[in-house]
Amino acid sequence: MILIFDLMDTIIDDPFYANFFNKLNKEQKKYWLRIKNHEAYILFEEGKILENEYVNQSYKEDPREYQLPSVLKMKKMMFRQIHYLPGIEELFEKIHQCKKELNIYTILASNYSQWYHEIFFKKKELNDWFDYIFFSCEMGIRKPDERFYRVIYESLPDVFNDQEVVLFFDDKKENLSALQHLNWEGVWIYDKNQSSKIIYHAIEKKCPHFVNAGK
Repeated sequence: MILIFDLMDTIIDDPFYANFFNKLNKEQKKYWLRIKNHEAYILFEEGKILENEYVNQSYKEDPREYQLPSVLKMKKMMFRQIHYLPGIEELFEKIHQCKKELNIYTILASNYSQWYHEIFFKKKELNDWFDYIFFSCEMGIRKPDERFYRVIYESLPDVFNDQEVVLFFDDKKENLSALQHLNWEGVWIYDKNQSSKIIYHAIEKKCPHFVNAGK
């Protein structure tokens, strides 16, 4: 069995919203949405511009006029604290303990910029939880582009050729639309606070032995 996971709002409580955006007042949110440069954000997530370029291009207007922080200050706010979603740590410890017993491979596949290093610095166990890690900033492609999934598949021929069950967990339904071409099964995380339960039940459904494994 291969388990592929998105990162934000599937495993981690997205720090952009938790530590920055949700702390703005109503008017600040409206201003931020108006002056943000979405194209620069996409390019940064695809690794096509560097951080200093993103910093210079991220706002279409001066954010100080609206009492909004600079991008670098926003970054500090975002990564001051990183939280797993409820039950995720316990779930991944269980998966980690029974991987060999049940022949499970774990893959992280996420749209994110080079700022993901900030998360891995604070949550070092992520390196232990996943056998393979793919980020859009290093692939040059974002979900739901079908090439994103194809790169993962073609990068790990020995892993995928040996497995019949592939589950892909993501909180964005549109990111699961291209999976049918690879015969992967998408599992939608429709409620981030229920993520660990959704993941657990999806694994249990495909592998009933998961419940008692690793004990």
